Amino acid sequence: MSLVRLQVRVLGVVQGVGFRPFVHRLAREHDLTGWVLNDCNGVTIEVEAHRAGLLHFLTRLQHEAPPAAWIHAIDHRFLPARGFTSFEIRPSQDVGKSRVWVLPDLATCPACRDDISDPGNRRHNYAFTNCTNCGPRFTIIEGMPYDRPKTSMRDFSMCPDCAHEYQTPVDRRFHAQPNACPVCGPRLAFVDREGREVDGDPLLIAREWILEGRILGVKGLGGYHLVVDATNEAAVLELRKRKQRPFKPFALMYPDLDALSRHVGVPAFARPLLVSSQAPILLLGRTATGNEEVASAVAPDSPCFGVFIAYTPLHQLLLQGLNGPLVATSANLSEQPMLYDDDTAMEHLPQWCDGILSHNRRIVRPADDSVLQVIERPDPRPQLLRRARGYAPLPILTPHELPCILALGGQMNSTFALSRGREIILSQHLGNLGSYEAQLSYREVLRDFLDLHELQPERVVHDMHPDYFTTSLADELSDRW
Repeated sequence: MSLVRLQVRVLGVVQGVGFRPFVHRLAREHDLTGWVLNDCNGVTIEVEAHRAGLLHFLTRLQHEAPPAAWIHAIDHRFLPARGFTSFEIRPSQDVGKSRVWVLPDLATCPACRDDISDPGNRRHNYAFTNCTNCGPRFTIIEGMPYDRPKTSMRDFSMCPDCAHEYQTPVDRRFHAQPNACPVCGPRLAFVDREGREVDGDPLLIAREWILEGRILGVKGLGGYHLVVDATNEAAVLELRKRKQRPFKPFALMYPDLDALSRHVGVPAFARPLLVSSQAPILLLGRTATGNEEVASAVAPDSPCFGVFIAYTPLHQLLLQGLNGPLVATSANLSEQPMLYDDDTAMEHLPQWCDGILSHNRRIVRPADDSVLQVIERPDPRPQLLRRARGYAPLPILTPHELPCILALGGQMNSTFALSRGREIILSQHLGNLGSYEAQLSYREVLRDFLDLHELQPERVVHDMHPDYFTTSLADELSDRW
């Protein structure tokens, strides 16, 4: 029986999720020769073997993809064999217009949590541990295809141990682009409100200051949070005063599901959502214990708490040894954009916090936390209120092809959308647009989105309100395009 070549093109969420290592493993298990690479459409594969083996490979490709992958379409065809002698992961091809789906940031996976908590592991207590199943994506990507040189991780050269993991097919960090360790990766620093670095372990200092009732700025995945001990009434009230937010509830961050379940009632369907790779904020009803242990100033006059489980190693390590949950709210005033750029953050944070726990991995674009509520009728289910980290910028699929349309949204709780073929690509939540700073941020995110997805809209859609910022922006863009 003669050999044939199978060419496969895979579209969907297939970059940054360990898809090429997965293909490499399947190919070796089936004794296939050929190659796999990332390109501007997704992943392309060419493998050679007898036809029956190739069909089995194709079936497994569709049904055994990595947990974070989402296959939208697979196109394949059989071609004459070329005589490949081995299987390899080839360098990415950056040719043509990008159609790749950009992956959201992913919450820390169980395996990486185990690495962090294992005293014998070289990543024990390392705040930037990740693998192909978790870690930053959307907030570090500078361009596609998704490779380390096109992310903010290009600032860090891998040490020999990390490089070995990156190059070893059976390792779960095989081709994990943000791969790093304490030897070669990003590092934490703690500074006071005057910008002076404080000597000592940044995490230990941060915990001590929190226990003393101080307010901290913490640089996370998609921006800076303001955090404070959620059981300290005076500290929470001081945060409200400094942030000029007298009544709106604050979100609570917990180390795990058990701790969270003490303070809110968690429906069975919500448990997997809270520990998912999205790890959103979920609005849930308080328990009696929650009323007793959480400061009343966290969510005055609300029957619910907005709760989430720490989704990065940094946040997980910060919570160790504390008395309870932390208030974690975006570092901005009302009507102002979220802070994510280090220089801007260092300029504004001292007016709100006593110290800053930061790091030297650049955030390329902001991404606030996603928020969901529970709908009780007709059946209990979650409903998105704010679509951002963990969800954006994944597209919504439509039944029909669309021209490239830019829909700019409204003035409050703003977001925008771009159509590309059958995809409607939603931006992250951008907040209210009442201030000049928020409008500048909206423009920057829009420009970044168009560049990242390599799109030029043919039409611009806006709200009918004549005084909205998005209405005037639509007029401006239509004249320019």
